[in-house]
Amino acid sequence: MKKHLPGLVFIIGIFVLFSVLNRLLMTDEGTEYREQNFMTYENALYTPEEIENLPDGIKPVTGIEHSYWKEKEFSRVRTSYLDITLEEGKVYGIYGENLTYAFNLYVNGELIASMGKVGMTEEDSEPRTGGFYACFTAEKENRIVIQRCNHVHSNWNNFIINIGEQETISTFVRNTYFRLAITITILLVISLVNLGLFVGLKKQKRFLMFSMACLFLMGNYLFSGPKLIMLLFPKLNWFLGHKIESCSLIAAAFFMILFFEECFGKVHKYIRIPGYVLIGLSFLYYAALPSLIYTRYSVIVSDIVVAYALLMCAIVFVRAVKNLKKMTMAQKYYLVSITLLVVAAVRGALRLEMYLDFMKIALILSDIILTLGLAYEYRQTKESLEAAERNEEKLRRMNEDLDRARKIQNNFLAIMNHEMRTPLTVIAGYADMIRMKAGMTGTADEETTKNLGFIKDEAMRLGRIVEKSEEGIVDYVGLGERREVRITELFDDVVKFCTPICEKRHAVIRMEYTGDIVINCCKDEMLQVLYNLVLNASRHSENGEIVLRARQEDEDVLIHVSDNGDGMDEETMKHAFDKGFTKDGGHGIGLALCRDIVLAHNGKIHIEKNTDKGITVCILLLEKRKNQN
Repeated sequence: MKKHLPGLVFIIGIFVLFSVLNRLLMTDEGTEYREQNFMTYENALYTPEEIENLPDGIKPVTGIEHSYWKEKEFSRVRTSYLDITLEEGKVYGIYGENLTYAFNLYVNGELIASMGKVGMTEEDSEPRTGGFYACFTAEKENRIVIQRCNHVHSNWNNFIINIGEQETISTFVRNTYFRLAITITILLVISLVNLGLFVGLKKQKRFLMFSMACLFLMGNYLFSGPKLIMLLFPKLNWFLGHKIESCSLIAAAFFMILFFEECFGKVHKYIRIPGYVLIGLSFLYYAALPSLIYTRYSVIVSDIVVAYALLMCAIVFVRAVKNLKKMTMAQKYYLVSITLLVVAAVRGALRLEMYLDFMKIALILSDIILTLGLAYEYRQTKESLEAAERNEEKLRRMNEDLDRARKIQNNFLAIMNHEMRTPLTVIAGYADMIRMKAGMTGTADEETTKNLGFIKDEAMRLGRIVEKSEEGIVDYVGLGERREVRITELFDDVVKFCTPICEKRHAVIRMEYTGDIVINCCKDEMLQVLYNLVLNASRHSENGEIVLRARQEDEDVLIHVSDNGDGMDEETMKHAFDKGFTKDGGHGIGLALCRDIVLAHNGKIHIEKNTDKGITVCILLLEKRKNQN
């Protein structure tokens, strides 16, 4: 049980992290207005001026709800208005998500937002959906008018708009897109990592199945909700995007079922084959039929697919419970994941409140648990290989198998290096894209823009390390390009990188230096040293303080990393920089790497005990000069 405790703690920690992150990003949403709050004119497109001059006999409908009316009663165009009182002269923001299939939005007679083309007939309109954000200067009495058309869907969206002060709504919009971008990036990275595992271990089809499930699920998130895909392809055809949104979810469910079958064995063919036919027909239903037809019965079709998926999961679950004692630890991870997905699916089928937020957390958490199980499987394979190598004299007949396994492992590591470069490039690209989009729309403050730039820089730095490893450079220390770097620049990057991690242990980072100190170094390598030292200190300094100090001593520079944590005993201090030596459950690599980098920079490094508590790691960089500019 003890050897599995870290994995269980990791799962609980991830769940808590996602819950806390979700709570932190749930900012003030302003005032929420639904369709039933508006006055609505059916079968008409009125301008704000026309509404003012309508005859008394034309009356609006009030309290209208999300409708599933019959075709002969269905209204394809609507004009809705709402009168609200706001603080005169103040700038307000307004945000809506999937308001309709084409709309024009007026505030006080001025058109401030539109999507697609609104027309009385299908020929005169152009469908489009997605999130929008706009600002307006309030008058004392304000009228919001929305012209909408729906010539592509069998029912109307029950729209929601949020109105509040500009800063409140812009923060809400930024957090909405940020949460979605994080979800998509995590799914992409998990998909690529598992694809790399499949290429390295071709017989393990479960890696491919899980990779495809994550990839299609990522596609569904790109095309649903506020439709982040519209930032990349603003002119994307609505019909194509809507079909991809629906079909990708069906495909993700199909590959997830295949994954669990690979893990726990196939169910009986009389259940499996009809299920595959059902999923195939559901996919064709969305892919081939016109939107007016498939949207009419989409709820029924999705419920049937969910019911079949639940049946498959129930069979796998019962089979797993019966053989619980014989299951590997990896299979137990899979069992936890499938249980979580079942709970989320049941909540969705019952249409419970807050289902969407719960489902997002459940899906991401489930993917991480599955990745942990797959990694555990690979670690077991690697441990078996190492044990076989240690007993090579006793197991001579296994030499050929061991050689083959060694080649597979080397090929796997090379592929992993290559595959990691792509998600790092994607992360850097997404960060840069969101920063530019936010800068153009004015939805991000200066601090957020700087943080996005830091994410990009860190992704590129890790990419450079991966490139060196991919080029066959195992020990890349001392090979980086040297240039003059200010201590302030180094320390600022360290604080930005390490603060979110240190805050989990309630540790704070403080900087102390005098003058404009410049050192000649490879910035990436020196950052690696300081990252390792600060994060090591944070693991032993809960509720403590970590101090970065630097001062000039003649032509040399002395850097201190101090903490007030648990400290080290004499034995640990003696061997702290030995590769492989550890007493805290680590790998014994971090401090050894720090020593190698410092020595390559013509420096010295050692550890001192503080007078009260904690330790100080001292780095002396020799023959450095102070900037004279």
